[in-house]
Amino acid sequence: MIIQLGLFDYKYLFLLLFPVFGKIINFIGPIIENKNPYYKSFNEFLSLTCCGFIHLIIKCTIKPENKNQTIELQKSGQLNSINSSKDISELNGRKPSLVEIYKKLIEEDKEKIKIQNKNNILYILLISILQMIATLFKNIFKESINSRLINNLPILMESIFIIIFSMIFLGFSLYIHQYISLAIILICIIIFYIESMVYETNLTVINIFQSFIYTFFYEKIYCLSDVLGKKYLNKYMDDFYLFLFKIGIITTIPLLIYDIIAFFCKLDIKYHGIIQTIFVDSELWVFPSTLLTYILSEIGLWLTIYYFSPCHLIILGTLEDFLELIFSFLYINNKLYNIGRKEIIITFYALYPIVFFSILVFNEIIILNLCGLNENTTKYIMKRELIDDKKSYYSRNNTRNESGLFFGKINK
Repeated sequence: MIIQLGLFDYKYLFLLLFPVFGKIINFIGPIIENKNPYYKSFNEFLSLTCCGFIHLIIKCTIKPENKNQTIELQKSGQLNSINSSKDISELNGRKPSLVEIYKKLIEEDKEKIKIQNKNNILYILLISILQMIATLFKNIFKESINSRLINNLPILMESIFIIIFSMIFLGFSLYIHQYISLAIILICIIIFYIESMVYETNLTVINIFQSFIYTFFYEKIYCLSDVLGKKYLNKYMDDFYLFLFKIGIITTIPLLIYDIIAFFCKLDIKYHGIIQTIFVDSELWVFPSTLLTYILSEIGLWLTIYYFSPCHLIILGTLEDFLELIFSFLYINNKLYNIGRKEIIITFYALYPIVFFSILVFNEIIILNLCGLNENTTKYIMKRELIDDKKSYYSRNNTRNESGLFFGKINK
């Protein structure tokens, strides 16, 4: 077969959560005509904070099952402490130098734990600050950018920055099948972008420059925070939902405090809007329903990073972009999108399947068995390792058998 599935995992279903619920947010969005960037950012941060409840639920449900195990661990810990105290007392009776060495080792372990905890906190703070900067920048300046010009640019920027940062911080390597698929992706997206510029009326060089800088800035920061988040989850034994809660609480509290101050100081609505939108400008049911979609969307995004890699976010971005364009072709302000730009629609339906297929090849969800494109995929590398292990096993056994026969002949 020329085309075959890679190492398929049911967890790939998480890939669908982010774009699907992202579009649900867009369907709910028109209901809240007066929502502003601060309200959008607050929803994103609060959705991460709500993951703390999921962490508590999981912790409470697992605790009774492991109750006996925790008691045994506590007993073993007590025994170890008793044994360690006995060891120290024995060492006290022997040589003072041994006691000093033992205490020094304990102090070194404590220092290592302190340094690790500091690094843990700094990591979380850095990721949280990056998330806050990217989210606020994206939402605040979005209205001043031509929406047509930023339909395809995020995928282009995300593809570039995710790969670059993954190579720098995660040791990610590109192989021939990924180089080819990446080149196809970038060419198709550039065609989309050029076409959007050609058929857009009243477009200036400043508009193009603004859209490029805008997307470049926030995607670069988002990609960096996502890759650092993956590195954090790989490096530290931290619970996944607790990790999201830490990011959420660090970003939610400052934004909420700022909005409370701005609201009671009666600043212009363009400088705040969380309290105003939730309690004044919209119905009470809108906020929880919107928050729920944000929670599911953010969990889908971070589960993809956690179980797979930041490069799989390109799939999420493409799916979301695909749904966004389908939605824009069909409806604008709840009216049928009746335009004469058939060229854009034709190009979209012709090239987007190619883009999506190339992304699946890049992430080895689909493998192409031609021109050696399958040789450096994870599936075939594992197959070769298994074959090599079997060969080495049989060669060792054959060597033993031959040596046994040889010695048997000598004994005779």
